[in-house]
Amino acid sequence: MTARSVTGTAHAVRGAGPAVVLPQCNVDWADFGLRALVERFTVVAVAPRGFMGSDRLAPADYSAEQLTGDIERVLDDLGIDSYAALGYSLNGAVASYLAMDNPRVRGVVCGGFPTTTYAALAASRRAQLAERQRDPQAWAETTATLDPAALVTFWEAVDRLPPAALVDRVGCPVWSWWGGADPLFEEFGGVAAHRAAIEARGLPHRELPGLDHHQALTAVEEVLPEVADWLEPHLRADPQPARRPAPGGDPQPADDGRSPTDADPAGPGSSSSRT
Repeated sequence: MTARSVTGTAHAVRGAGPAVVLPQCNVDWADFGLRALVERFTVVAVAPRGFMGSDRLAPADYSAEQLTGDIERVLDDLGIDSYAALGYSLNGAVASYLAMDNPRVRGVVCGGFPTTTYAALAASRRAQLAERQRDPQAWAETTATLDPAALVTFWEAVDRLPPAALVDRVGCPVWSWWGGADPLFEEFGGVAAHRAAIEARGLPHRELPGLDHHQALTAVEEVLPEVADWLEPHLRADPQPARRPAPGGDPQPADDGRSPTDADPAGPGSSSSRT
């Protein structure tokens, strides 16, 4: 994995080929092999400022535009013109937000987030943060992973969107997966309601029966071969190169094979690289 520095934004690159971008807000994607992606694509994990190993800002300086702008500035620095976005839970919401009205994004893969039924996210995440703050260890883990102000600011931006905008305003193909026993979905209408909304839109998806929120993340390596096959035609169809040559040459593929971390929307995680 190769790390570079762009305006205090931590990111890392693996593989070669068309680009797949993974927002890294509370999951360290270095903890996953991601072999099915790395063998076929350039995989870029980016932590916007306010999250993981990136710089922190004053609370008033956070915004959804700052978050997505941080990601795209990294891609500009890497010479990436077009890409797919992939994430899980909070990172899936960020991937979907990044793709709204954005012609650079060729496909979105969103796991573990109810893109069709979410509502009042900022209020629920504030309550979750308040609960964590009562436990010093949990709070220390949370603040080491992200700035709570950055998290709440993003969810406030999502709350201002029309219902289901994280699907309906995404102008590229969308693929989703989730656990059939995910309690997060129960906060927002339930798995069945989300499944029905996804199917009504004719969108490809995979439900993992019996898996909860964390288990559906740890099953990502099982899902990724199908995801990679789905992404291939959408990324290869782009007549523009996904990545322009950059000084110093392309990073080489790497696979550390480590085990995954938690992906609670306001929860712990760790970042092993900083740029």
